[in-house]
Amino acid sequence: MKKVFDSVSLKMMKKALERIKVPNLLIKFLLNLYNKRKIKVYTEYGLTKEFEAEDRLDQGEVVSRLMWRIFYDPLLCLIYKKEDLGYKMELKWPANLNINETSSSVWQQSVLAYADDTTWIARSEKELQKIIDISNEFYELNDIEINSKKSELLVLNRKENDTERGSTPRIKVGEKKEIVQVKKGKEAIRYLGVWISEKGSKECNETVIIREVARMCKVLVWKKASVSQLVYLNNSVLLPSIEYRLQTSFLSKASCKRIQRPIWMLIKNKLGLAKSAPNSMCSHTKILGMRTIWQNQLAHHFTELTI
Repeated sequence: MKKVFDSVSLKMMKKALERIKVPNLLIKFLLNLYNKRKIKVYTEYGLTKEFEAEDRLDQGEVVSRLMWRIFYDPLLCLIYKKEDLGYKMELKWPANLNINETSSSVWQQSVLAYADDTTWIARSEKELQKIIDISNEFYELNDIEINSKKSELLVLNRKENDTERGSTPRIKVGEKKEIVQVKKGKEAIRYLGVWISEKGSKECNETVIIREVARMCKVLVWKKASVSQLVYLNNSVLLPSIEYRLQTSFLSKASCKRIQRPIWMLIKNKLGLAKSAPNSMCSHTKILGMRTIWQNQLAHHFTELTI
């Protein structure tokens, strides 16, 4: 979506606020924050002449994200409540073995949204196109332009018959019905900093992690930082970032050691130790307590499995 905050009119914003039963006094207060505002721009030559701003949301304003969430919610709710749209997961397990009774739990997911980043989820190309057509009506009603160049299509668990026939899934987005082709093989898409591909390739996430480690080492190598500060940066800054990016990947122990090798070298250099000194001296809880990528990855996935 292009400039979504600039596309929100106060008239439609009022209807969205009324939909969730916001008191009229509060609605009037919120809308007055954006209605007929007078603006002057500060330059090195002084203030410019006063001009009136359009009735749009200000990107970067504290309350604007909440206002956008309220404005966008009707579309998300409409898609989410349609039982024939979205990906469904069903789990069955034995409830009573004596009478062969089973219980089942069903979960349906058709959309994921964070600010103006939206992911539509469907079981087929036809179903996805139906979701997009519904969303296009909302976008056209509110003069929101869809950027087809930033729209991406990814197919998971594609049927072998479709691959053999050479059929290529594609969708049409926006008012001009621009075509978006499917990503193939190891081609990955990025969603909120996490790379996902059809083949489940780890290459993209691994490359990003290697860059993060290299960037941190490059910054710290000439800094007068104590060892405890370096351990803190590793445990509380670098590893949480890596953990987030590895949500869809699981690296081997050898890969984790290779990626973290520059950190070990930096720590040993600050301690005045030889390069051949065992890494366990740094990771031992009674010495430095430096956590490894492998340990952090195991703990994260085990926690996600059990909670």
